[in-house]
Amino acid sequence: MMNIITVILIASFCEIITVTNVNLDSNFNNNEREGNFNENLMNQSLDRLKMIARVTNGIYLQKRIMEGIIPTDNLISELLGSLEIDMLEEINVEEIEEIFEALETIQTFANSTSESVNVTSAENTSDSSELIRKVLEFLENPKLLNKSSFLHLRLLIIQLINPRATKPIVHTFGFPNGYQDLIMLSKDFEDSWLQAIVRTKSLEFSIKPLIGLGVVIKNISEQLSFTDEQKNMVFEVYQDLKNLVAKKMELTICNFTEISSESACFPAQNLVIQDYGLMIKGLKRFKEAQSGLKSLNTSIERMKLNKNLETEALKHFSDSLRHSEILGYAVQGVISMRLAIQKEAEFQKIIPKLSIITAQLIGNLSREDQENLEELAKMGPHLEAMYSTLNTWKFSSFFKDNSTNLLNYSRIFENAQLVTGIGLNFSNIAISLDNLIAGVGDEEVREKLKDIETVVDEMNEIGLNFSRYSKTFKEANGTMQALNVFFVDYDTKIYDPIIAKERNKDYTAMYTLIGVGAAIFVIVFFLGLLYLWRKDKEIENFGESENGKTKKTISRKSGSNSEETLLTGKTFTSSSSTY
Repeated sequence: MMNIITVILIASFCEIITVTNVNLDSNFNNNEREGNFNENLMNQSLDRLKMIARVTNGIYLQKRIMEGIIPTDNLISELLGSLEIDMLEEINVEEIEEIFEALETIQTFANSTSESVNVTSAENTSDSSELIRKVLEFLENPKLLNKSSFLHLRLLIIQLINPRATKPIVHTFGFPNGYQDLIMLSKDFEDSWLQAIVRTKSLEFSIKPLIGLGVVIKNISEQLSFTDEQKNMVFEVYQDLKNLVAKKMELTICNFTEISSESACFPAQNLVIQDYGLMIKGLKRFKEAQSGLKSLNTSIERMKLNKNLETEALKHFSDSLRHSEILGYAVQGVISMRLAIQKEAEFQKIIPKLSIITAQLIGNLSREDQENLEELAKMGPHLEAMYSTLNTWKFSSFFKDNSTNLLNYSRIFENAQLVTGIGLNFSNIAISLDNLIAGVGDEEVREKLKDIETVVDEMNEIGLNFSRYSKTFKEANGTMQALNVFFVDYDTKIYDPIIAKERNKDYTAMYTLIGVGAAIFVIVFFLGLLYLWRKDKEIENFGESENGKTKKTISRKSGSNSEETLLTGKTFTSSSSTY
């Protein structure tokens, strides 16, 4: 019976959706006729879509974590910015500290020694010789450069510099900013519009454990944060180690007086770079992050056992991975379009400057650089075409609407399919442009090329190849409809068992009251009978008492008359004869 009611409700709901869509056209047309673009409306609509994308992805993650389908390390890796968790856990901090301390010893000795000591006679008893012996023992280590911990640290730093750029996203499509977006879910559920969409607070409760993970991952990320100085130090130390190993043989036949000079046996000036103690201090925080990862793994394992009515109802959202991917990418696409609109004035300014590139192409550039720069020089018409379609999109897609029907927002994605982007590889173009600038002597031309380079970097960061989102734009309508149905269905799945439970409570209470009432009635009935019996007894006893009193009175009167007769000598008969 319940299934029939649910089907009827969904059918009615879809009918309402159809009617609403018919009425949407007038809203869009009115917006176009007004010709006034309201940026606040665009921001409101896109921010709402970001919320829905986060909620959808959150449902998928919570559901799959409980089922044990998502590998824990993969999830943490994506939320941390695609860091390789296995590599991070395997880093031996003590091993790295040993390298830095050894280098610090070399640096200290190179800066302080004033005596000429021959390393080949390292058996000398002087302090300098002892230091030299330690340095040589360090350099004699055949695995110096291949120590996995240091290599892993270097790779980790590279990943920290380019977050989410080294590995494809598999699970967190709705969280492009990793754990920061995950934490945003708690604020999303405070939004009145979203509350009306999801219909029940139970959904927030069901993914609360997932939101908690975001806070823990945030702390780990902060512990893994290295300053620019520390990051640079890792790369410089790596180069130092290569130089030291390369010069190891020469080091054994030279004296340490030369170390501080430019013609040293190895480039000591490269060693005198930073305070190694600063790096060791950063590594101690790194240890805390490793400890935090272990606790995080334990928390995720516990989530698999955290099953209740609210979390079990999430299973009814079928194809949650596909919907998370569709909506996650589609929203990223329209957010990129918004960023491009906001940068229009800045981007359009470089069009007149593009001709400078063509004039500078004569030089010793590689064929790849030549081709990249030629494509950049021809970008002007493509940029203008892109902004023409972006303007059409922004005027036709946003309107005042607080509707809780997600299909009302599908038009944003439908119109986005008509936007023409720019399919250039701006990352490669930026490298080629940098090579071009390096060979230009004219300072004025260099400055103009640097202005173009700044814009190219921004274009690369935003991503103007909107055609890559076209498939998800097309499929977004189906995802919005699936979400509409799920939120209604989820509310029903939560509400019905609660009602049934309350009914059972009511029935139990009712039967209890009836039982208590019956018991009270029986007690009162028997008390009444007891009362009547006692009353009857009292009356009976009272009657017997009165009879006794009457008999005593008569007896006393009889006795009195007898006494009187004896005194007067008269009898009743004699007295009667007198009359």
